[in-house]
Amino acid sequence: MKTMVTGAHGFMGSNLTRVLREEGYDVRACVRPGGNFSTLEGIDAERFEADLTDPSALASACKGIDVIFHLASCTHEWNWWPVYKRINVDGTRDLLEGAVAAGVKRIVYMSSLAIHHFHGITDGHEETPQDGFLFEGYARSKIEAEQILKSYHDAGKIEVVIIRPGTFPYGPNDQTHIRVFDTMYQGGWAYVNGGRALVSTVYIDNLAHALILAAQKPEAAGNAYIIADDYRLTWRAFSEAFIKALGGKPVRLSAPLWLVYPLGWMLETIYRTLRIKKPPFVTRYTVSLAGKDFYFLPARAEKELGYKPKISWEEGVQRTARWYLEKHAQKKN
Repeated sequence: MKTMVTGAHGFMGSNLTRVLREEGYDVRACVRPGGNFSTLEGIDAERFEADLTDPSALASACKGIDVIFHLASCTHEWNWWPVYKRINVDGTRDLLEGAVAAGVKRIVYMSSLAIHHFHGITDGHEETPQDGFLFEGYARSKIEAEQILKSYHDAGKIEVVIIRPGTFPYGPNDQTHIRVFDTMYQGGWAYVNGGRALVSTVYIDNLAHALILAAQKPEAAGNAYIIADDYRLTWRAFSEAFIKALGGKPVRLSAPLWLVYPLGWMLETIYRTLRIKKPPFVTRYTVSLAGKDFYFLPARAEKELGYKPKISWEEGVQRTARWYLEKHAQKKN
């Protein structure tokens, strides 16, 4: 089976490419032109440059492929709707057109739990209402992309499987949360509501394993699956394990949600008004994620895909911490 991974140089994409090659799959690593490809060093995969805003390049990338893992997207918390739409919505549609024309059998799409609002969810599942709005255009773009994918599947053009990973994926090459690890390591980490909220996590190798199952299982076609570590963790328990593994200082600060939520709203308003490109240090999304239960169950994936985390969350934390400390030491030298 010839596979292609879009966003192959990113955190999730590079680890999926590695695991696919370890399991003997032929992989085309589709990367953004001019990107940082250091995460793919040592991985024997064909490299193909194509941007999600270039339909012609995407069509060429799809030729000769059986299964596409579509992981590339604009995931930045702080951006504008036209950017999210062009990359996450229109880019997905253009990729689908190229895939259908090339005769690709299946596309496994990486969506997000950000499509759900923070209601205090303790047992979320695939049918939980898609009412997310705090991640601005990102949540909307993922909802619209899922709708487009489903329409192609329902029309019989291509098989589609949708994956929604835990809200805190972690592992080696995780540049997305590097500021989180920096803060934990340097002793500046703080909780919202004492860190009592439940959080959905997923170690990257477990996620890669689930993506491959989604590509293999005939019965997965047309379905959506939540992929998470099957442990009910609070932010406090997860953070304390990371801080201990990193050798950081214990957390001594906590703020109530009722205080930091309006602060996030105020900062967002100021930043949007002044058109500041960098995100504020506090947003409604980040404090809601840290202060409200947001736990989703991988029960459907366990039942239908045979998914079971291969790496425990404790071991995942240790592996991630070792990677971070090695990279941190390199920066210091």
